[in-house]
Amino acid sequence: MRTPEQLIRDNCTISDCDRTRCIRGWCSMHYQRWKRHGDPTTIARSGPQRRQCQVDNCDILGRSNGWCEPLWYQVSRYGDPEATSIRMSPGTYTECRAEGCGSIPQARGWCPRHYQHWRKYGLTPDDYASLLAAQGGGCALCGGTWGLAVDHDHTANKVRGILCSPCNRALGKLGDTPESLRTVLMYLEGDDA
Repeated sequence: MRTPEQLIRDNCTISDCDRTRCIRGWCSMHYQRWKRHGDPTTIARSGPQRRQCQVDNCDILGRSNGWCEPLWYQVSRYGDPEATSIRMSPGTYTECRAEGCGSIPQARGWCPRHYQHWRKYGLTPDDYASLLAAQGGGCALCGGTWGLAVDHDHTANKVRGILCSPCNRALGKLGDTPESLRTVLMYLEGDDA
């Protein structure tokens, strides 16, 4: 039986490799190749050939979903490679696209708040403004304007309205069910049943 010192000094079992062996009789390089490709002698796995970017007049090789890397970044962030070159030009969209917002844009030209409304609930800033106007410009329950938030049904993910922060939290604490609200109403009215 070999001693640990003899094992350390042995070379890799792959022919023409004079590196010190570490694991399974291979050097670390051949062991990593075996882990990645299933064969210690494979240098690189041959994959599909990369095509040109799918945008006309773009000579860069495509990386993801047929887009080159710069355009993929623009598409994933803004949704449209054509419009992003305009959006990313100096001085354009230094403020949120939503009228009267003034915040710094995060994605698709919207600030984080408007972008989240669109991403989570499908509400554009115009939809949000019309919903708020239909409610009288404030909370659907109390009419307050502090910390307005989009209220939605968690099971159907359907927007119900816009509530102020205290009303939204109270509704959430009660479990968003009509039965729990009826129980609270009976308690407040003093009914024993």
